[in-house]
Amino acid sequence: MGPDAERNEAPTRNVFFLESYYGGSHRAIADRVAEQSRHRITLLTMPARHWKWRLRGSAYHFGAELRRRAGEEDVDLVLCSTPIDVSLLRARCRKLDAPVLLYVHEHQFSYPTSAGETPDANYRLTDLASALAADAVWFNSHWCRNAFLEGARSLLGYMPDYRCRDLVEEVAAASRVVYPGVNPPAVPARERNLEAGGPVFLWNHRWEHDKSPELFFEALEALDRPELRWRLAVVGGAGRRVPPAFEAARSRLAHRIVRWGFVEDRTEYRAIVERCDIVVSTARQENFGLAVLEAVRAGLLPVLPRRLSYPELYDGTDALFYEETAHLSATLESVLHERALYGEARRAARRRWASKFDWPERIADWDRGIEEVVAAGVHRT
Repeated sequence: MGPDAERNEAPTRNVFFLESYYGGSHRAIADRVAEQSRHRITLLTMPARHWKWRLRGSAYHFGAELRRRAGEEDVDLVLCSTPIDVSLLRARCRKLDAPVLLYVHEHQFSYPTSAGETPDANYRLTDLASALAADAVWFNSHWCRNAFLEGARSLLGYMPDYRCRDLVEEVAAASRVVYPGVNPPAVPARERNLEAGGPVFLWNHRWEHDKSPELFFEALEALDRPELRWRLAVVGGAGRRVPPAFEAARSRLAHRIVRWGFVEDRTEYRAIVERCDIVVSTARQENFGLAVLEAVRAGLLPVLPRRLSYPELYDGTDALFYEETAHLSATLESVLHERALYGEARRAARRRWASKFDWPERIADWDRGIEEVVAAGVHRT
């Protein structure tokens, strides 16, 4: 029996997907799962803002909505995306018999604080409570899972007594890693005219402090020499407080810039990515890195720090890793002298490698996992 026949004969479950931060990669994943899953996915969403309030308070809203929906239709599974307090959701839906699956995009155990800020243990304890209250926990990478478990052990170790460290092993036993996916490029690959100004460096991450934009722009400014030919495209979403490094770089590197600013239309965004050659990350926090994967799926050469989720995902590829930020500028300069790295042959090879993350490939793992969680049922006592 082929995979299509198995898919057609497999049971279809009624799944409520709760996304409290419906924007960016969260929105992309929720939309693709709803679109491509063989299960019936009902999206319940909140706008992507006020993440601290979403973590602590979105369960009030979702709890009321679930109670209403459960009275009108069957609920086989509740799939909660972080940030959400699953323990509070369960308190608000005591009569809900469906199992709850928590999908961890990110968590507070690995999120870096801004300069002068002290990490708030309350948000980390909420993340731990959510994982304990869920019947199953999916992490988007092994790095994300390991950082959560190690961070939770460390946090509990600070408690003066009654540390309950066995709680972390409960989360570990109920967890697995389920990668998200990307849509195959809809824009046909096209030849780039490198003679028009050299290769294009791409920044397609959030404009926030945890992505360390100042390090990226510092490295490029060191390459701003007449003998080096390169251009720059800066896209990605901007938050409420845009780091000052962006405005400074826009002024100092204006003669290199071919595109600047957020691109709302996905087709236009993907066309811009296709016209770039090298995607760079300077992130201090990245649990998966959907923006980098989208760029690699379009054939771009990734230049990445050897940390976070990147070695897990890109070891064995032609990705270039730098060990220290001080080495980034030298790494980028070496790329400019190796045209084959971003030539058409290597681009095509990267497209083929990254195709294993296409949603038509990934959704089967999601669908099987959903069925397994539903079949296992509610484990709470």
